[in-house]
Amino acid sequence: MRFLKKSTNHHGVHSPFIYDFVTTVFYNKKKQLSTNSSKKTAFFERFIEHLTIQSLTAYGTINLEIKKCIAAQNIKQISINKLQNYTSDCLYISKNAKLNTISTETLLKALHNNSVIVFEDIYHNKRRTLYWQKLSEHKETTAIIDGFYFGFIFLRKEQKKQTFTIRM
Repeated sequence: MRFLKKSTNHHGVHSPFIYDFVTTVFYNKKKQLSTNSSKKTAFFERFIEHLTIQSLTAYGTINLEIKKCIAAQNIKQISINKLQNYTSDCLYISKNAKLNTISTETLLKALHNNSVIVFEDIYHNKRRTLYWQKLSEHKETTAIIDGFYFGFIFLRKEQKKQTFTIRM
């Protein structure tokens, strides 16, 4: 209930980058890349296309639908165990990730300017919510979108730190 009171839609967003992201990815239901997509798959297709994601690291096990979407888009998947040797466009933290097994610093070092962290199921339990807050408050993270079920944390040096609570 608190989320609904705090949240807004794209009309309450005053960052051009976030406004464009939200209108294109969250609210553009017409743009569906594959014809037999579920809502979740269509959402991730728009997400990948909009941000031109070329590499992804999964922390935990990704949902099969999303895994198929990643494979269909020919996105390079980087093992979480090889993070120190690569940088990734996207870090996907699934709801079954064993949090705190990899330090926040290690995760963030594997990302670059314009990378994004996708955080699944933010409010599933207190541990996940605290981990989300820890990532959100880190000095390198700038644009944060709390979508309740999914969170998006962007690393963009050219943007001042802002947090948005958006209804998906």
